[in-house]
Parts: sequence; structure tokens; C-alpha cells
Amino acid sequence: MDGKMTFRELCEEKCRAKEDFVRTIHDATGVNIATVYRWVNGATTPSRRDQKFIADALGSTVEILFGAS
Repeated sequence: MDGKMTFRELCEEKCRAKEDFVRTIHDATGVNIATVYRWVNGATTPSRRDQKFIADALGSTVEILFGAS
């Protein structure tokens, strides 16, 4: 298929990427997966402690990921 993905293939790849991202955050913080999905979807914000764990796991800083507090 000359390197192009179908819409379904693209959706599956993006979903796997999101699941991997959520798993990384879960592993870094130890919180419930449902809580991580609430953070990712913007329903809630991680605590300052969890923000630090997330930033460390992603090789970034709290300020970059979450803004200055």
C-alpha cells in the first residue's frame, strides 16, 4: 500500500500510542489508570507531587508541562 495507512490503521496506531503514554504516566505516579485518563483528558490536574513524577518520566520539567505555579 506504498507506505500509506488506512484511517483505521492510523486510529489504531494513535490509540496504542495513547495507551503507551497513559501506561508511562501510571508507572511513574502509581495512581489509578482512570485518574491518568482524567488528567490526559483535562478533567482534573495532577497534584504537584505527581506533576514532578510525570515530568521526570517524560524527561521534561513541571514548568514546561504544567506551567509555572
